[in-house]
Amino acid sequence: MTTIDTIKYVDAIAIFDVCVFLRIITKIQNKTFIFSDGFAKDIPIMQDDEDIFGRSIFAHDAVDKILRTDTTSEAFSFGVVSPWGMGKTSFMNLMKNWIEKNYSNECVTIDFNPWLYSNNANIIHLFLNELSNSLKQYDSTLANGIMDYSRALSTIGTTETKIASTILDLISHPTKLEDKVDLIKQSIKRIRKKIIVFIDDIDRLDSNELVEMLKLIRNVSNFPYMYFIVAYDKDYLLECLKNKMPTKELDFTEKIFQVEFHIPQCTKTTLKEYIYTSVSNLVDEKEREEMYDAIYGISILKGNIINSISTIREAKRIINSFHTSYSKLKGEINACDMFFIELLKNKYPTIYAVLEKDRNAVLINAGYNTYELYNGKNSYNESDYLFIDKPYKYILKDYINGNKTLLHIKDTDIRNIENILDALFPHSFTAHNKGVNDIHYTDRYFNISLLESDISDLEFEKVLKYDVENIKPTFKEWAVNKSIALSAKIERIHIDNKDDLKKYIRILLYSETILPFYQRNCTLITNSINRIGDYNKGKKPSKEDIDFIKKALCENGYSYGLCEYLRSVAFEDNIWEYPISREEMNSIRHIIFKDCLDNNNDTKTVIDAFYGTADVVWNNGERKYSYLKKIES
Repeated sequence: MTTIDTIKYVDAIAIFDVCVFLRIITKIQNKTFIFSDGFAKDIPIMQDDEDIFGRSIFAHDAVDKILRTDTTSEAFSFGVVSPWGMGKTSFMNLMKNWIEKNYSNECVTIDFNPWLYSNNANIIHLFLNELSNSLKQYDSTLANGIMDYSRALSTIGTTETKIASTILDLISHPTKLEDKVDLIKQSIKRIRKKIIVFIDDIDRLDSNELVEMLKLIRNVSNFPYMYFIVAYDKDYLLECLKNKMPTKELDFTEKIFQVEFHIPQCTKTTLKEYIYTSVSNLVDEKEREEMYDAIYGISILKGNIINSISTIREAKRIINSFHTSYSKLKGEINACDMFFIELLKNKYPTIYAVLEKDRNAVLINAGYNTYELYNGKNSYNESDYLFIDKPYKYILKDYINGNKTLLHIKDTDIRNIENILDALFPHSFTAHNKGVNDIHYTDRYFNISLLESDISDLEFEKVLKYDVENIKPTFKEWAVNKSIALSAKIERIHIDNKDDLKKYIRILLYSETILPFYQRNCTLITNSINRIGDYNKGKKPSKEDIDFIKKALCENGYSYGLCEYLRSVAFEDNIWEYPISREEMNSIRHIIFKDCLDNNNDTKTVIDAFYGTADVVWNNGERKYSYLKKIES
């Protein structure tokens, strides 16, 4: 191979690599990201049409009044006040939009976020630097004057000796600083612009930083045509100032802010509308009605629960948490109960932690597979625990009331917490549909998944649509390690018509052959068979019904469980509304025993089958067995 050939070969490889690279880049550039069905982001609104709480009218009015305030001689400070998470930043964005639409020609707006500069000792210098950059385009002399003033005030990067020198210089030349201020004032008047400074997130600063921020506003307050619009949580502000200037914190804030506007709280109705709209998009249509009932308080108790949510930020956190949990268990749990669990988890995390960790100690099986809160009165029957220790129990509500400090909850929280707990675990013998108070579903809400011993409702419903012969293999597999879940689900199969009932009877009889003896339900089988005539005109079983029952009883062949069931039916006088007679039942038992013999079962199995199918005769108090009829081989 020549040198030229080698070069051509290498070039071809390089060109091929470049083509592949360009193709990959093109695919990346053309990739479309899908953001639907994501989380509700906790970000401030930017436009009026995003305002679902009707606050834009207040923002517009505030701007109009602020800009009509005379600032020819000194600045004006306006406080936007509301608790954490109530939309202060959104409100200021609405104000900015209104300025942009109606006052852009006469105003310069500056955003200053001191939180970005936290831990910086000289926040005044940083602000003046920001102010200088914003005004440079209008007057370079003004910008330079502001920086001169900043350097006169600043101590950033100086040693203690330089700080002392700066202070001495200002004392020995008092007019020097005043001259700089006068120069700035004249320059601001010359540009003929109203300077509006928006300052957000000061309630994220610590006490020292907060005091520096307020000093900044005070030190610049003698500049004309300046407006400071500052957002803060008043309680937090006063608490921080109280540490610095006890008894004078309120006076100090009143000197800084000439006017405070308290953002109107969003109404409970509006908040509920937001929650319902957000949640209803996540749940199935059949669950929306229950969610509507819970959120809007058709039930007084549930309405009180939603009222515990006070801010849009809090609502978004709960909705996002619900979205995560519900999406993993959709169709496997009760949406309303999951929402209340997530509310408890986010609003009162310490209470949720106690419930999650100690649910076996604070809940009690009230019967009918239903959990309720242990209250000291709904205790266990003493006779049930003659030979084993009773489980440890304590009253959750008493524990909460006695440990408020430890659990970080207030007195005003107690009623809300109790309402949530009562909604989740009511004093009732009826479990919610797939609810947290159903003992077969409780663990799902805390594990946010199905246990290995559990059976998916969606999968069970899918299998149930098969014919019985195709259902049997799956049920047999589930019976190995999921027998408790299987038994519970079989008991709850819904019957709509006679065909459903016939299918259900066959499933019940098959379950007798695969489930452990302690999970069989002979009574349910008998009751279901006795209902066979309910769908007929005369409410009595037809000949076709009776033939179906005979065939169903025999279709699975011999099993110990089936023999036990047949014997229990044969000797229970009080249930003999059975569609088939004793004689017919005896014939079926004979068929079952013969099936056991024909399948070459071992001796023990044959003996068990004999006891299960033979008639019982009491003779002088002794139990003896006899054949029902001669077995012909």
